[in-house]
Amino acid sequence: MLVDFKIKKFSGCRVASITYVGPYREGGDMMREEFNQIVKWARKKGVRTGRWFFAMLDESEVPD
Repeated sequence: MLVDFKIKKFSGCRVASITYVGPYREGGDMMREEFNQIVKWARKKGVRTGRWFFAMLDESEVPD
């Protein structure tokens, strides 16, 4: 897997978050349900969804 990072400074913003706790889900849709939930919430509240932040706090591999 190749990941490119860009570090940018921008004015402050408010952040809404959703947390998934559970087993790792393989594939490109591993967080689709959670993203759909937060988008649905934002639309209902009239909140813009222009910027996205993603943080994965755990590795996908289980230690031996």
